[in-house]
Parts: sequence; C-alpha cells; structure tokens
Amino acid sequence: SKRVTHIQFTIREENTEEDIQKLNQFLALPSNEGSTYTYLKFECGEVDAQMRLPYHVNLTDDFLRTTDQILGMESYMLK
Repeated sequence: SKRVTHIQFTIREENTEEDIQKLNQFLALPSNEGSTYTYLKFECGEVDAQMRLPYHVNLTDDFLRTTDQILGMESYMLK
C-alpha cells in the first residue's frame, strides 16, 4: 500500500489571517508531532505559491477533522 508522506494545506482568498494563525498554532502542538511533511499552498486569483512548513505531523482522523474546522472542507491534499 502507498504511504502518505506529505500533506499540503490550501489557503484561499476566503481564509482569514486568524485561520492561518489557528493552523500554525494547531500544527505546533506537541500532540500533533509525527513524520508527515507539511506544505502550505496559497491560491489567490491567478497567483499560486507553495512553501514547506517546519512541522512534521501525525495524520489521524481527529487531526484531519480539526484541519477542516480551521480552513474549511477539502482544504488539504495528501500525497
């Protein structure tokens, strides 16, 4: 089976600065530490930018559910 090694969070125009701060605080929690690399993708009009984040997370159902609550549904892609 294929192992997930990366998660990419997508920030869209409708996301606020508060959403981004909440995501950062959530990713920094020691309880979320794991081995999955994290990336952030900004989608703003015709401009797309991507960056690697300094966090490695543990992907659990609770982790993904909280991500949906912070950024909205379908706000991440697993690779």
